[in-house]
Amino acid sequence: MKITVNVSRYLQSEIDNGKSVVRLAEEMHMGEFQLRHLLKPEPATIDRRSIEKVCTYLIDNNIVDQSQLPGVLLSFETNGFWNLLADRDRIDVFTGVRRHGSRGLLIVAADSILTTNIIFRSTNTGSINRPTIDQQLVRTWDGNGLNEAAIQKEAIKEFKTFRSRHADKAGVFCGSVKSNPAIEPAIARAFKEATPFESQDNVGAPHERSCPLIWLCRENDPHPPSVCTGRQLSETIKGDGPGIYYEVPGGSWKRVAWEEETSDAALVYYRHDLNKAHLDMVLGGFSGRSTRCLANYLRESEPEQFWPPVYEDKHLVIGVYVVKFTFGAHGKNQGSGITSFQRPKTVQVFPLDGEVLESRIKHPRRARSRSAVSAAK
Repeated sequence: MKITVNVSRYLQSEIDNGKSVVRLAEEMHMGEFQLRHLLKPEPATIDRRSIEKVCTYLIDNNIVDQSQLPGVLLSFETNGFWNLLADRDRIDVFTGVRRHGSRGLLIVAADSILTTNIIFRSTNTGSINRPTIDQQLVRTWDGNGLNEAAIQKEAIKEFKTFRSRHADKAGVFCGSVKSNPAIEPAIARAFKEATPFESQDNVGAPHERSCPLIWLCRENDPHPPSVCTGRQLSETIKGDGPGIYYEVPGGSWKRVAWEEETSDAALVYYRHDLNKAHLDMVLGGFSGRSTRCLANYLRESEPEQFWPPVYEDKHLVIGVYVVKFTFGAHGKNQGSGITSFQRPKTVQVFPLDGEVLESRIKHPRRARSRSAVSAAK
């Protein structure tokens, strides 16, 4: 465990907008060397007076609320995966809901357990920061009395509202597109040529898909039009059965299968836009069973398999992992009745290859400096 200094994160927007380190140091009434030292993630020493001057500058320029300081400038680095969430100022957890007669809106039990475990782990990691956490309910496909277009419109609106918030924020999307439509715009925005709620089942070949993974539905599953959910890999290739498929180098696709008795699949996905301080994270299973298994796995294990990310540059961090749960021939159910769930015998994690992602990634637009904006005018 080590202490990480986050000063550079909160001053980067000032530098991107044309202020030099020399100018910032002058405005903070400190030496240039002192500030450059603090901008390092692991400075050899941390001077209390220098931290005070940085805090004063952030407050006076309305960059960080006074109540968040100095905590947000320091964090314990334990496992990068959980720090992705714990180091944010705000976490919005998006969960799908269904209408069921007079009982009102219902959340699937597995999604509720997953949400609880995410909150538990992200607030009990080593970070000094304690994020604000809110839950957003997204109406989903079956039993809501809404037509398809209305559901899509609501999901996109919820996602855009989240993106417009001025905060260092994370959106955690639980489940799959089958149960949580807000996952669709969250994943689609990461890839070139990807349009939310537009099926790509009829592409000429699987490698022509804009998204390098897909949930291939069972016969009786909801199958809304989706860039990452469907019935077949391409116009001529149906696939080998239900599960989560992902592309590997060379253009072929592998399946992590859903089998009623023996196996199930789940997805762990994150995309962190460093310039805009915006994290999207999708956590969910192919089925309720695998969502419950993922929830318990994230709570009980240190998820080293999900870190470091499979793609990383100066502005963007992406991780995509397909998880396989294998059950014994007569797997033991934990609990009884509606609380029963099948505990997996083995867990395997398959990361997507960074080369597969690189050709498809939609890179974020960088903020222009004030001088560039003036020149454009």
